[in-house]
Parts: sequence; structure tokens; C-alpha cells
Amino acid sequence: MIGVISDTHDDLEAIRSALEVFSREEVESIIHLGDLISPFSLRELAKWQGRVDLLWGNNEGEALVAKLGVELGLKVHTSPTELTISNREILAFHGFGSASLTEKVARMIADSGEYDLVLFGHTHSPIVERRKSLLVNPGEACGKLTKRRTIALVDLDRMEAEIVEL
Repeated sequence: MIGVISDTHDDLEAIRSALEVFSREEVESIIHLGDLISPFSLRELAKWQGRVDLLWGNNEGEALVAKLGVELGLKVHTSPTELTISNREILAFHGFGSASLTEKVARMIADSGEYDLVLFGHTHSPIVERRKSLLVNPGEACGKLTKRRTIALVDLDRMEAEIVEL
């Protein structure tokens, strides 16, 4: 099981709540899809004892986030990035431009079947769709735009995902 989070936008309470859910659900690995923003938020995320993959979003406040992430043992990626976890091929990216363009590109990639799982953020809207690939957007953990604070849990064995409210 992996935990997927995006668009935390320096909301420490959301990060802590997500880590509690991930711990309770015995998540093995976390993927943060970008827009973490600042080093103080990164320190909270880095408290996780397992693997953390952090993607660069379009609102990252400082290059120090990437440098500190590496120093704290996180895997820091530009977007998009290809990951292999539990023998599953994953394409993960934050997003770009408008929400509609980001969703269109994500669906096109998922329809290709090239990956087992396609993960994206940026739009702040949660999505779980079964296409040729499983397509997941965890929504926004911060709740600033939609007033919903959400993350996703993805079972890589069954290739199923659920959106969890924080």
C-alpha cells in the first residue's frame, strides 16, 4: 500500500493528519506529488520512517526544499518521473497549465496503458478512474480551494485506490 498526497501548501496540520492515516493504514511508501512549498513543511513530511518520493510542483517556494529533501533522505524528483514500487510501473507528475489540460494529459497517458498507475496533482480535485492504467489524483491535502482535505491510498497488489478525507 502506498500513500499519495499533493498540494499541501504549507499546511502542517494536513501533513500531520495524512501521516497519521498512512501510519494507521500501514502504508509502506509515500509519494508527494508537489506543492509542498517550504522547508518547514518538508521537515514534517521527513518524519516518516519509510520511503518518501517528493515531486517538484509549480509553487515550490525555495530551491532549499530540494536540497533539504535530499539531505533528509527523501527521493526528490522533477516532474514527470517514472517510479517502480512493488513491481508496479508508475508515472507521477504534478501538473501544468490549466486543470483541464493537466487532466486531459493524465487521461491520455492512462489510456495508453504504458504504466500500471498514473498519479498527478495540481488540479486540487480528487480522481480515481480505472482506464488501461489506474489513474489517481489525491486532491488537495490543504483544502484551500475546494474546502476538502483529501489524500489517496493505493493498494498496488489489487490495483485499487480510495480517496480519504482528512
